[in-house]
Amino acid sequence: MPIIRVLPTHIASKVAAGEVVDRPASVVKELVENAIDARADHISVIIAKAGKELIQVIDNGVGMEAEDAELAFKRHATSKIAQLEDLERILTLGFRGEALPSIASVSRLELKTCARGSQLGSLFAINGGQIVTREKIAFKPGTSIAVKNLFFNTPARRNFLRADSTEFNHILKTLRCFFLAYPEVHFVLVHNGEELYNLPAQPLDERIGQVFGEKNYQGLVYFREELNDIVLEGYVCTPDQTRGNTANQYIFLNRRVIVNRQLSHAIFQGYGNLIERSRYPQYIINLHVPPQMVDVNVHPTKMEVRFANERAIYHLFLSAVRKAVQSRHIVPGFTLDPGAEAQQEIRQHFQQFRPGTEAPPTPVQPFKTGGASSSAGMPAQDRPFQPSRPVGAPEKSPASPGQGSFTYEPLPSRP
Repeated sequence: MPIIRVLPTHIASKVAAGEVVDRPASVVKELVENAIDARADHISVIIAKAGKELIQVIDNGVGMEAEDAELAFKRHATSKIAQLEDLERILTLGFRGEALPSIASVSRLELKTCARGSQLGSLFAINGGQIVTREKIAFKPGTSIAVKNLFFNTPARRNFLRADSTEFNHILKTLRCFFLAYPEVHFVLVHNGEELYNLPAQPLDERIGQVFGEKNYQGLVYFREELNDIVLEGYVCTPDQTRGNTANQYIFLNRRVIVNRQLSHAIFQGYGNLIERSRYPQYIINLHVPPQMVDVNVHPTKMEVRFANERAIYHLFLSAVRKAVQSRHIVPGFTLDPGAEAQQEIRQHFQQFRPGTEAPPTPVQPFKTGGASSSAGMPAQDRPFQPSRPVGAPEKSPASPGQGSFTYEPLPSRP
């Protein structure tokens, strides 16, 4: 008698859901990504009991027709991929077609949506993956998805959720990534009836101030590096603003948050001997590359990626951070110039990966504030973090003994 069997759909769907949805923060991430991909510029996130009772995301995006809305709950149904080659030029946050069916299979979900230009919207109620209600409703253009009683039909998974404070901290960490990657989007966050964030569309430097506070806002240095079709830009802290932990470290790839130990190491190395090994820099860095140079189809969470040449990206990060730190003249006579040889290596690595005709996504530009005060209640400044000279032309000075010596080190064993 055969011992291998094909799992029934209701079991397979719950197994697949575990790859995408492991806690309330995962649901928040997937729903906000869908809202951004729908070109929304106003997104409200409503949470009750750390997402265990309710997660609702309301957006003013393009919305969906009834037929598309129903298809969206079928596994691997997506509007973002039509052929195999599309996997090589992904510019959206989502593309797998797994999020909505995975979430719906382990919750009681209500979807309200209306496509722009439509007279009526649609309502779908889904219980454990099964559609129980379909009807036409009056609804403004956009989409509202309410996820209730997460993991109600998988009690073992629900029992493994942590305390409300822990789960909500994970939600906050997830949302802060979106706050920083999309400063042009108005975000609202409500938890248990209390409005915690109301962030209108604003310049990135003001958004940083509102999310992390004035102290962190003032301790950052802006930088921008361009090389062929690659743009690396962001903010790094001065050595005196480092922390004893890795909080406030954000690396975005085409505005998608990623976790990459090699690039984190490159940033740390960019400070040379200006910070101790027990201290960690704060940074918000966005790398813009043509989609052909990176594979985001590595893991369901899409936080792990593969670069066509990670060594070249590593050198670019290290070089840019060195220049940004040097621009503040932290230590007289301390040179952080990566040298012509390293620059040439970077160019050689990137030259072979120049894309054809497709341009990379438009980077978030550094902003300029004006007037007497900013919307964050801080004094307005014109490019407050702009180096005193172009980032690409650092002032060179000879290194003194014990200062400025710099070698590429292997990845450290510390976490």
